[in-house]
Amino acid sequence: MGDSIPTPKDLLTGETGDDDVSNTDPIPAVEESAPVDDTPEASVGSLEADNASLRVELARMKLADRYGKDIADLIEGDTPEALEADAQRMASIRARFEPLIGTGGLDPTPTRKGFDAVGVLRSMGR
Repeated sequence: MGDSIPTPKDLLTGETGDDDVSNTDPIPAVEESAPVDDTPEASVGSLEADNASLRVELARMKLADRYGKDIADLIEGDTPEALEADAQRMASIRARFEPLIGTGGLDPTPTRKGFDAVGVLRSMGR
């Protein structure tokens, strides 16, 4: 009868029909947990660890706003400063591979910052 499936009632009463009687207790034993350290120093240490993890999570959220979620998902670091440095590094890598926007027409060079197209047209005289 060891091949039969025990019913819930059998499990509660401990009668599983198995020949193995090594565990006759219907309720499994609860494992002893490690003793809890309730000292103030332990509480402060726990709060500091929680605070550090929250600071890192907040920094990651701010970096997602600044650099984009794609970079924020990839950055690594244990401190806000390390996350910022990694995000800047990844943003510089991404910038190298973004397509450059040309000025149009026959000039395919990228637009320069501070380029005044109207000023150039006026200087050409019409």
